[in-house]
Amino acid sequence: MRNFVFIFSLIMATSLSAQKQQTIEPTLLECRYQLVQLSDTVNHNKSAEDEIVLRIGKTVSQSFNYNRFYGDSLMSTPQGNKLWGVMMMKSIKSRQYGAMPIAHTSVSEYVYKNYPQGKLTCTDQFKLTFYQYDETMMTQQWQTVDSTKQILGYNCQKAECDFRGRHYIAWFAIDIPLNNGPWKLGGLPGLILEAYDNKDHYHFTAVSIKQNSAEPICFYHFNNFIKTDRNTLFKEKRKFRNSDNKAEQLEGESGINLNVSMSSHAKPTFDTLEKF
Repeated sequence: MRNFVFIFSLIMATSLSAQKQQTIEPTLLECRYQLVQLSDTVNHNKSAEDEIVLRIGKTVSQSFNYNRFYGDSLMSTPQGNKLWGVMMMKSIKSRQYGAMPIAHTSVSEYVYKNYPQGKLTCTDQFKLTFYQYDETMMTQQWQTVDSTKQILGYNCQKAECDFRGRHYIAWFAIDIPLNNGPWKLGGLPGLILEAYDNKDHYHFTAVSIKQNSAEPICFYHFNNFIKTDRNTLFKEKRKFRNSDNKAEQLEGESGINLNVSMSSHAKPTFDTLEKF
């Protein structure tokens, strides 16, 4: 199997509860991005792709991985849960791993900016547990560069910044005066339509823009969340990714015999989006 995360995802169906969602406000603009993650930073020959959805309202915005959302939505109902299992097994047997209804990159958080006011709230999954944390809304310290190009027909200006261990290059639309972008990025005088780190390990590119989307901004309660803080969750994730006994840890939590041996060469060679 291509990656251990797929084995792990097979046992996820039993851990999801009924779907709940809380409507926050209407969506004024929806931008969708292609996210390409270099999944092997040693050999530079493997990549994974996902679709990131950014919904912007009057006071709140929401960014999430669509493949993660699709899988969570399926598993939130008994009938969808069965379909999720069928799709997973079909993808594994055919080795068409890109068809799996899960997040294919490591960017799996639901990110809510200015929700509650002045805060950034994230919900995420780690092993068999689902977490929620908030942090003070941050604005990256961008430096604009005298360079322009067009993306989706919009004139964009270049900017650069350092943020949590990575140096980012972004292109923001001068004619879309929204200080937002995919994931946790934002703070420029225009919507970010492209962003990538200087090693191109993570690359967001806008593929569509739609105004007044019919889908409102919602806080999704697909699971019962345990409250934590970002630093604690980050350290646990890094520790797990660097460990040699992932299967044993998951077997201990789930009670399911995965019958998988994770040798040292099977460790993922990508690095997390946030490095500290």
